[in-house]
Amino acid sequence: MSCRTRQSLCSLAGWVALALLTQAVPLLLWRLGRPIWSYDFPLDQGFVCGGLLLVAVVCAYCLRRRGLLRRGVAPRELLPLLPLLGWIVVTCHYLTLTSPSPPVHWDYERYQLAGEAVLAGSSPYGSGYLYSPVPAQMWELGYLLVARAAAHAPGGAAGLDIAAALFSFYNYLQALLIGLAYVLAYRFARRLQFGRTWAACLCAGLFLMSAPLVVLLRQGQVDLWVLIPLLAALLLEERQPFAAGAAAALALFVKPYTVALLPCWVRDRRWSAVAGMAVGGAVLGGLSLLAGGTSLWRQALWHSLHFPRGTRPDDNGLHAVIYNLVRLATHSADLAARLTPPLFGVAAVLVLLWIGSRIVARERQLPQSEGSDTRFWRGCGLSLDLIALLLVLAPVAWAHHYVLAIPIALWALRCGPRRSLALPVLACLLIFAVPHLDVFPVSVSRLLGLLLLLCSTRLLPSAAPPEAADV
Repeated sequence: MSCRTRQSLCSLAGWVALALLTQAVPLLLWRLGRPIWSYDFPLDQGFVCGGLLLVAVVCAYCLRRRGLLRRGVAPRELLPLLPLLGWIVVTCHYLTLTSPSPPVHWDYERYQLAGEAVLAGSSPYGSGYLYSPVPAQMWELGYLLVARAAAHAPGGAAGLDIAAALFSFYNYLQALLIGLAYVLAYRFARRLQFGRTWAACLCAGLFLMSAPLVVLLRQGQVDLWVLIPLLAALLLEERQPFAAGAAAALALFVKPYTVALLPCWVRDRRWSAVAGMAVGGAVLGGLSLLAGGTSLWRQALWHSLHFPRGTRPDDNGLHAVIYNLVRLATHSADLAARLTPPLFGVAAVLVLLWIGSRIVARERQLPQSEGSDTRFWRGCGLSLDLIALLLVLAPVAWAHHYVLAIPIALWALRCGPRRSLALPVLACLLIFAVPHLDVFPVSVSRLLGLLLLLCSTRLLPSAAPPEAADV
């Protein structure tokens, strides 16, 4: 293990320990029954207080590293602090959405019912649960950990609803993960050669006006567990390819979008990344098999072969859009159900040909040399094109799936037209700023925005990125 890798692991362990410590303080006071903040101290407010304490500690640490904690911050020194300010605003914004805890949504309830079924030794499928056994097993593990922690806390677990406590903690964790995703997106924007100010402002805008993130938080969805490994893999694939592959493997057990990274790694002969994906998948799959046996995975395979295709008006997948267009034109659900499969097949072939032509054209534009920059631009372009393809052709693509468009948007803004970014900005507004609606065709703005984003940008970035000198 290299010195850099050891330092990264030690740093990660330190931040995780800090997060646990800042969370333990208000929870311990809550369990002791100390009415410091209010006479009725709800558990979700305890999590939020821990999150605010974490934000304060991180802020103080960053200011101390720059030597600004004692002498204060002059106005001219605020510009280098924009990334930190953006993280604080994004994290606190989503923490406010978790207190009081939102009501349990139907989507989260599917994960809860699946986890309860696994805990009881029965099948998680049949109640609307559509994914691999791993998310359900993670819910089961979280339930057991919360129950164990509550039993050993002062006062015991009497009167504590374990499932409700886990839901409150999950919402709090989602808010912190959004903050982590902002940091990774900022690092990815910097790798795309945006200046510090541009990168911080773009990422803050994409995260603060993000209807997909709000929907994700409200519905208790798990797409952050795909976005974060995806961004981590894009950032790590050059220096730590094995870790990049392992990160991508973790996301595969939630939703299979990170499989789009595999063709890029095979094309560039990044065998360490491929090995990392294989080893990570084998380890997590083995742990899942040890915990639940082979029957869960046999059921998961059967349900994956019968995965339903979307038809709802708010589904932003190509199949649902064609279905609703035909139904709108014919006023017949039966006719729409018969005509949609062949029309979708034709449209899918056209989309495949279009994305394929983009990939071939990009290969021709790149220099023949195999430098690190060439491999990075090729890899990012290929991977993000394939993720966009998966979003378009997915059986269902709800609003929360489009959090995965954040790195695509950053790439597109970097590769935008030389003279004007009006079309890429409009595409980003269609994807992120339009609220979640069930009114067709306004409800499919995210698919339209994604297609417009791909159509309006060049295959490779210009030689002079915005604010390139701002380092």
